[in-house]
Amino acid sequence: MAQTDSAVRSEPENDNSKSMAAAADKKQTGYQRIPEFDGMLRDAEHLLNYAVEAGIEVDPDVAKRILAAITVGPAVWDSPEAGELAAAITKLAAKLKPVTAETLRASREDAHKAIDGYKRIALYLALFVVPLSFFSFISAGISNKISSDITAANEYLLTLHTQVDTLKLPDQQAPPPLILGELQKFAIAMRSTLNHSRQLRWLSPFPEVDPCPDKRCDLELDPKKLRTLDLLQQELDNKTTLYQEIRDYANAVTTNVTLVWGAIGNIILPVLYALLGACAAVLRAFTLQLSTRTFAPTYATPARFYIAGIAGGVIGLFNNVFGQNLSVSPLAIAFLVGYATDIFFSFLEGTAQNLGKAKPGS
Repeated sequence: MAQTDSAVRSEPENDNSKSMAAAADKKQTGYQRIPEFDGMLRDAEHLLNYAVEAGIEVDPDVAKRILAAITVGPAVWDSPEAGELAAAITKLAAKLKPVTAETLRASREDAHKAIDGYKRIALYLALFVVPLSFFSFISAGISNKISSDITAANEYLLTLHTQVDTLKLPDQQAPPPLILGELQKFAIAMRSTLNHSRQLRWLSPFPEVDPCPDKRCDLELDPKKLRTLDLLQQELDNKTTLYQEIRDYANAVTTNVTLVWGAIGNIILPVLYALLGACAAVLRAFTLQLSTRTFAPTYATPARFYIAGIAGGVIGLFNNVFGQNLSVSPLAIAFLVGYATDIFFSFLEGTAQNLGKAKPGS
């Protein structure tokens, strides 16, 4: 019984194929088939194969017509059944949408090229983002430490001079322990300022003259020079002169580093972080499209990187505007804008609407 049913089902398909082949053998004059029709038959074969693999139910008549056409080949488009075949292919394409023959070929043949390109982009971005972020963080930390050391040293120095100048004791008398303690704190802050300035100098592109080359400066306190008030006064004056040179050196190094790394942190890094966010978004979309067989190379991908670069540059130049009332850094905002460019466009459109609604002279 099963054999009989199979034979019955195969008879229309064989008759259909024979009629298509017979009609294809007839030469038609005055008509030349466009090449796209031959590719359409190959696309239908890809779609039908995907439907079978994915377990998607297809109309038997649609499958029967496509299989018969595949048996005949491109000449089927010269047969009277060409219109019905086109309708069957259209019905199959609508059934499998958004999966198309183009996305199936791209997922199978072009996916490895795409992922290699994305890997190269991510690697190049990492080669710039990681070192620049690392040195920017280090320079900011050392600069803040130098600033705090200078502030503390200035306070200690002011307190020392005030206490020493207001003392009404004989010059040969031993100084009070409170003054000696303040002087020790001042010396510690001065040494810390110099040491951190030397560390920060390696991140500065502009050379500065070290006030204490080859450790020829006497930065330590000699107890023999602190036995009497007059000796302490002389030591304090000497250390004050040395500290002023160290402070000028530290301020110069900090200014140079802040100028260079501030420009990198406010202009270059936001662009790189926005590109990194765009790369993450593209990779996420690529993963989803590959799993659903909807991946297809498009010019929208490089355009997304261009938009992210522009958005990152705008955030770097106007970070005070973007960072108002936000607890995240401009670099985090740049990454988010690169990941979701709609945020950037929404901000621009909202700003443009507000400017358009603003009354002149208001």
